[in-house]
Amino acid sequence: MRRYPFELVALDVVGGLGAAYLIAGNAIFTLPVLAAIAGGNMPDILHAFWGFLPERIQKKSPALIRAAFAFHIHVQRETDSIPKGLVSQIIVGGIAIIITRALL
Repeated sequence: MRRYPFELVALDVVGGLGAAYLIAGNAIFTLPVLAAIAGGNMPDILHAFWGFLPERIQKKSPALIRAAFAFHIHVQRETDSIPKGLVSQIIVGGIAIIITRALL
């Protein structure tokens, strides 16, 4: 993308919070659920900050940090296609919801 997709990120975050509320109800405001939400979003937040760093600073970072971000990119299976990305998020999110509902 030519610029950072702030609108898509905001839509993703708001959609995720909405889904969490639909699944957990008022339990969303408890410490364990809030910690899970924060922990689930933290890799993406850190990766966004990493992406804003100049490339020369990224290249000078310790190998472990570079490897962690490379792993994050690989795990996310990033795509430039919004429809493909939405399909994969819906599938993975649906599986997570089914498992969560089965455990509650």
